[in-house]
Amino acid sequence: MAEMMEIQFYRNKYNYPDYSPFITAITEAVQCTPVNFGSRQGTIKVSRQYLDMESVNYLRFKRGNGMNFYAWITDIQFHTDNSFLVSYQVDAWRTFQYYIKLDNQFIARTSAVSTHLKDDLLGSTQPYNDIIVKDFTVQKYLWRTLVVQVKPTSDMIFSRSPVQPSPYLYYVTDYEVNNWTAQSHINTLMSKLSFEAESTNIVTLYSLPYMNTAALPAAPLIVKTSKTDAGLSIDGFKVLDHQNAPGSLLFVETPITFDIDVAALMRVNHSVQIVIPDAGIMDVPDELLMKPNLRLRQDVDLYSGASNYMLVYGTGSKYTASIRGAAINSIPVTSDPYDTYISQNQNALATTLLGDVATAAAGVGTMVLGGPAGMAVGGGMLMQSVTSVMNTSANANDAGASATNPPAFLGTALANQFSQQFWMVIKQTHVTNEGLVHSECGYPYNMMAALEFPWEGGYIETRGCCVSSTDGRVPKWAMEEVNQMFDKGVECLMN
Repeated sequence: MAEMMEIQFYRNKYNYPDYSPFITAITEAVQCTPVNFGSRQGTIKVSRQYLDMESVNYLRFKRGNGMNFYAWITDIQFHTDNSFLVSYQVDAWRTFQYYIKLDNQFIARTSAVSTHLKDDLLGSTQPYNDIIVKDFTVQKYLWRTLVVQVKPTSDMIFSRSPVQPSPYLYYVTDYEVNNWTAQSHINTLMSKLSFEAESTNIVTLYSLPYMNTAALPAAPLIVKTSKTDAGLSIDGFKVLDHQNAPGSLLFVETPITFDIDVAALMRVNHSVQIVIPDAGIMDVPDELLMKPNLRLRQDVDLYSGASNYMLVYGTGSKYTASIRGAAINSIPVTSDPYDTYISQNQNALATTLLGDVATAAAGVGTMVLGGPAGMAVGGGMLMQSVTSVMNTSANANDAGASATNPPAFLGTALANQFSQQFWMVIKQTHVTNEGLVHSECGYPYNMMAALEFPWEGGYIETRGCCVSSTDGRVPKWAMEEVNQMFDKGVECLMN
């Protein structure tokens, strides 16, 4: 006589595999007869009403050792009057879950941790990217710094070697870009230079991004129109010379806060840029987006007008992104063409002459060491370099011998300068299904971690899962099925 077993039918609304404890029992436990019984799959015979069997899809039976087996119903066939043949396949996870050792596994996706990794599952039906523009300001963004280059005295004689450091003094003052005419001392200077007479001691002037010049000493600016002119004294300026300068490189730092969802941004294709009006566009590396105490630093050299913008963080002013400012547009106002030439070409002349001198020295060395062939090569290098030096000096001398240049009209010289209104541009792939994807498929994780049961509900997906049996009672097929289950991805509904 066939062994009788106790069986309980259920209605399970979830697809295999299922972790939910909320399965609905259809009837009380009933007796059944094994027809083709197996620990993985088989067939049993049960006498029930048709209406009781038409909606069941899950069952539980208990073996003689008292262990419960849970299984999915794969087929129901009518056998005789009120008798049915029920085929089943054992649910490996629900049956053996407390005898399976999960260990550490490579977790590809999980809903338990909201990561910052790029998510290839996110997408959109829209054919465009999102562009977000956010304004931010640096210190006194509507202000700039005016630099006036001045000869100490109109009759002072300096070497006319272009490579000599500048002998000039540098007077500075701040002004508001949109209201510079309200600065009485700047108005007085512009009026003097534009309408009254040529200056004999003002070489050039230029505008730079705003800098903190509070440490510089105040000094009146003297504007002379002739060698005998005592000069007009204009207050409101500060002086930077070679003796009292605290350092030509001055800087301003402005804290930056990225008012964006950085985690969501990291999951899609994106870029973040800072637009600097007088420099260009700086790309912001991803690693800086979440750095605390991030600042935009402006370094400006008053002597040359060179500027540099950097993103720094921490206390050591470390930086990983920078961009150079645009070249300054100096306004020559001196009546001496030589001063004008040197002021506009000082850096280029210095580089040219130093390179020529080095080439000439190399030529002499080749002549000494190289015998007849070296004499030919080195002699050519030497002659080429000497010619270049002579041409450079000739250009400077020609400028000094030319007729005096009329000063530029300065009435609108500062009117069109850039303000320091910066902004950020954030470009990202347009996403319409982020919430649904992450609720159903979790977040990308891509790390080894311990799988533990029971765990908080949510999606989990592994790569190359390999579980084991705690006491040897779990068959190999069941462990392989659990491995496949986690690798395909499952949603845990049991806490």
